[in-house]
Amino acid sequence: MLLAVGGNAQSEDPQNSPPPVRLWSHGATARGMEVVPSGNSLLEPLGEFGELGRSPTSTSASALACPTGYIPNLGITSTACDTTCNVNVVWSAPPGADGNTVYEVFRSIQSDYCKPSVFTSIGTLQGTSFSSTGVPFNTTSECYVQVKGCTAKTNYSIISDTFLTAPGAPALAAASTGANQVTLTDSQPDARTFGVSLYRATGAGSFTRLFFQNYCPAGTSLTYVDSNLAAGTYRYIAKNSGNYVTNFNSVDSSIVTVTVGSTCSTPGAPVLTSSVASITSGQSFLVAWSAASG
Repeated sequence: MLLAVGGNAQSEDPQNSPPPVRLWSHGATARGMEVVPSGNSLLEPLGEFGELGRSPTSTSASALACPTGYIPNLGITSTACDTTCNVNVVWSAPPGADGNTVYEVFRSIQSDYCKPSVFTSIGTLQGTSFSSTGVPFNTTSECYVQVKGCTAKTNYSIISDTFLTAPGAPALAAASTGANQVTLTDSQPDARTFGVSLYRATGAGSFTRLFFQNYCPAGTSLTYVDSNLAAGTYRYIAKNSGNYVTNFNSVDSSIVTVTVGSTCSTPGAPVLTSSVASITSGQSFLVAWSAASG
């Protein structure tokens, strides 16, 4: 028979010999073996990538352990647009992965953020970076990465939107609804943004974020109660969020201002500065005092 190891073959007496044994190798490391009938080719290709996230491997080899957990740190490194857009994504290898691990990239492209995601495979590779090419304008795109043949994968991630006109701004209203609280109502007119952040400033101070929430569909109204406030004046703004490849970095509402509680302080008691010890009926007298503080 022929014994093929790493691409080398040696002849033996074919009479009364057992079926040939096929050894698959990747460099100097054998990935498995398979008994095949006599007369078949001994070095049939397995294709570009084998199973269980390894490259290459025999389909009848003992199962190789899949990486464990999930694939971390999916993110965007750069974007570029011409007639379409290219979005470069990266991730980190999960525990148990090595240089032979094969990743499969899945992508969904929709017309806005509120359409259901429909993922399709757009490529397999060894490595931890990929260019998502050919993303049309006026779309959103999401992706996730999975070890081929295994369960280890990234979280789902919105990687870009490519709108050529700015999404509609949120409409924010605010009212004092208690001694120490403000109720905010935010109406979302446009599905080309995927979430809203609410910010508050005290007096003339700077804004800090209070709250973030995804929303869908367009036309959704969100309500948020800002409570335990000290008496005073507060300003609020809503900022819509997206991954704006085309530089709509923030789509903001108008600023609304609300006063909570009394803005007046209780004055101090006046202080007498002169008086009389006693008086009789009909007698006039003079009393003086200092102005109260506040």
